[in-house]
Amino acid sequence: MTVMWKQFWAWATLRVLVTTLLASIGVLQISDYVIERAIDSEKTTFDFFEGKCIWTAVLLSAAVVTVIKRRPRLHFVEKVPGTDHSVRVEVGDLFAGTDAVVIPVNTTFDTSVEQAALTKDNLIVQFINHGYMDQQVLDNQIDRELAQRQHVEIDDGRTGKKKEYSIGTVVPINAGNRRFYLLAILQTNEHGQAMPKGDVIIEANDRFWEFMEDRGGFVGKIRMPVLGAGSRIIGDSETQVENQIEQFLAASSWRSLGLSLTCVIWPKDWGEKKIDLSRIHQYLAVSLRRFRLSAAGAAPAETGTEEP
Repeated sequence: MTVMWKQFWAWATLRVLVTTLLASIGVLQISDYVIERAIDSEKTTFDFFEGKCIWTAVLLSAAVVTVIKRRPRLHFVEKVPGTDHSVRVEVGDLFAGTDAVVIPVNTTFDTSVEQAALTKDNLIVQFINHGYMDQQVLDNQIDRELAQRQHVEIDDGRTGKKKEYSIGTVVPINAGNRRFYLLAILQTNEHGQAMPKGDVIIEANDRFWEFMEDRGGFVGKIRMPVLGAGSRIIGDSETQVENQIEQFLAASSWRSLGLSLTCVIWPKDWGEKKIDLSRIHQYLAVSLRRFRLSAAGAAPAETGTEEP
């Protein structure tokens, strides 16, 4: 939360404070005028706040209004036209709540900090640390799911697992009453370091939605981080989020997904990269208008109306 508060006070600029101060003084002057004439009393608002007290009141009023006007925006949600589903963008914990969760992993599906170049910020490590599943049990589930999948044997001296799978490979994991999807998105070098690329992220995202239609077997809400290196964002932050939203809407327009998407931004990325949620919200609004028009154009001609 420290990063969030630093970002907040950066936004609470002197310009806003001065404007609010002037507005507060104006309100006090008007109230003084109204009260004086309404009750024909010698005591007015300014008489009540004698000496320095009035300036304390003005400053407190300005501070309160500034906090209200400039508080950081941490989430928004919009309904997908013609469906019961929605798109939500939020700053927070990917693992919060009970929705299904997408966890990006490297193409060898490493889970061990000791055997691979993973850090505590890596989402698969956070999954284990949250206590959803023991690492060995998780590895066993991964191995069973990948047993019949095509792979390439790696022999370059790297630590960690030696079988590499294609970008966009998905492994569903059931932990308790919650569904998780491990999505292969990061190729690594012989030192185990991730080598994220924008086109790879787009490919992985497309293949994930394809998997969800063909084999997902899940209808409901799904939480997805901003795809990148571990839980961090690659490149222009807002564009990354917008691309993921656009790919989800594109997939929803021609696939029977039955899903609502929550795109989750890591708080540290939100603070350090100064991600503008207002810009993303505006982009989403435009995308949803295009989605609605596209759906109307695809509707049977005899209906003559759009879906609500």
